[in-house]
Amino acid sequence: MSFNPLTFLFELINFLLLVWLLRKLLYKPVIQVLADRRRFIQERLEAARAKEVELEKLQSDYQHLLIELDEQREQAMTRLRGELEQEKGNLQKALQADLDNEKLRARSFIENEKRSLNEDIRQEAIQAALHYTIRFLRKIKDPLLEQKLVSLALETVESLVENRYEEFAAEIRERGEIQVETAVKVGHALSTEVIQALQKIFGEECPIGLHYKPELEAGVRIYLGSHLVDASLRGHLETWGQELETHVKN
Repeated sequence: MSFNPLTFLFELINFLLLVWLLRKLLYKPVIQVLADRRRFIQERLEAARAKEVELEKLQSDYQHLLIELDEQREQAMTRLRGELEQEKGNLQKALQADLDNEKLRARSFIENEKRSLNEDIRQEAIQAALHYTIRFLRKIKDPLLEQKLVSLALETVESLVENRYEEFAAEIRERGEIQVETAVKVGHALSTEVIQALQKIFGEECPIGLHYKPELEAGVRIYLGSHLVDASLRGHLETWGQELETHVKN
């Protein structure tokens, strides 16, 4: 087979063309893929290194936090022990002072008991008379007494409000309503009379809270804001008992 330069030239050109096509179509994409892969791996490595640095920093911060917490705990325990010792000393002083005061009160009580024996006997007699009077008045109470106490309460309200209407009205608005406690049940004629009388004084739109309080024995209590009008049998008996005790003491 003879050597043909032209054929050789064509073969060489085909070979070079094939190399160019391979370089153009395969080499650059492969190189690009390898470069992207290398960059991806590098980024992952850098991210891992950053994460490792972050973890090391967190571990260091955690260690410092543990040390700081131990120091704070120790300081708190030291402070608490000091406070407990101080409180213990204060309690001992207070206890001793209480014991001394109790001794003084005991001596004073014994001396007073010796001096006031006759006075105690008089007081017991007065209390017995007071309780008897209360029981007696409870037995003799009647509808006329109820009416008189209700009338007394309403007259007292009118007298109070006469020159101080705005003051009482403002305080009632602030409190929300007039509170009424009565010894008769809600719906009784006297309860209705009290409500109508108060609405006549303060206006029909004035809210009134009515409450049944049998322990009043008779009569009514009316709360005009912070002011109490007590026209109940129990209120009068309690006042009389207080005045009687005050008179005996003086």
